[in-house]
Amino acid sequence: MKTIRLLLLLLMPSYLLIACSNDENIPQLTGIVWKCKGFVNTSEGSLTQIHPKQETMPVKNYTILFETSGNVEGYTGANTFKGMYTKIGNRLKLYEIERTLVGIIGENVDYENILFNSIETYELSNKELLLYFDNGKKYLLFYPL
Repeated sequence: MKTIRLLLLLLMPSYLLIACSNDENIPQLTGIVWKCKGFVNTSEGSLTQIHPKQETMPVKNYTILFETSGNVEGYTGANTFKGMYTKIGNRLKLYEIERTLVGIIGENVDYENILFNSIETYELSNKELLLYFDNGKKYLLFYPL
């Protein structure tokens, strides 16, 4: 019995090291400011940039922050927003969204409509956040700032 306990004590640090190392490349959803790169159509494998000249725009544009408290906040190309979110498994829902009402046009309209009304699931992989909509056929692609 002592031999088994000793063996377990010796192996436990190795197990914890392996378990932790598998997750170190995948960021957490919360506590990170995510910036949207664009819309992806999975059937075409195409990326449409959220704004053609995004690199010249302020850093805060098209960002979102999920807090551990269940609050969410961010900035579209024109409006700031805050609200709540829930996640169960890979399902994600934003709700009770309050936002400023600056007039918006073009891709900003699509971005806000999708973000506030159509997100179904999410996935974190390779330092990217994918927010799926349209029955998983499309997603918004984010990267951490």
